[in-house]
Amino acid sequence: MEYTLMHKKLPVAQIEIDEETGCISKIIEIYRVEHLLCSMWMILRKR
Repeated sequence: MEYTLMHKKLPVAQIEIDEETGCISKIIEIYRVEHLLCSMWMILRKR
């Protein structure tokens, strides 16, 4: 499934998540690279 990774209200990247593993399988497009690392860190902290 495709998702838009957000940092607050800013779209950061379009990603594809493997439904079986729940892992990011593909980064389709990056919209705001300066926010990407912060967004990824917040996802990892919530797990």
